[in-house]
Amino acid sequence: MTEDAELQRLRQRLSELEPFAGAENLLARLRHDLNNPIAAIAGLTELLMVRETGLSEDGRRRLKLIQSTCERMGETVRLASFREIEAIPASSSSGPAGACRP
Repeated sequence: MTEDAELQRLRQRLSELEPFAGAENLLARLRHDLNNPIAAIAGLTELLMVRETGLSEDGRRRLKLIQSTCERMGETVRLASFREIEAIPASSSSGPAGACRP
């Protein structure tokens, strides 16, 4: 392959990939913006569980549910990148609808 043909092939490939760069940047911003409130909720939940000694069993159970939901959401956000999203089948689901309700 000549140098000009290789350069043309690379330019073509770059033009095919350009739309994905914008999507990847958007996903990076979304990951950042979602991680902040998830971390805050998880941290405050942990604080409540440690400091509030008078919580009922039901209250503790609900806080543990919040913690586990935050962990699951955080993991999903950490794994989210354009390549992983492309690989996920459209019918995949992490659980039944309403699973995070107490």
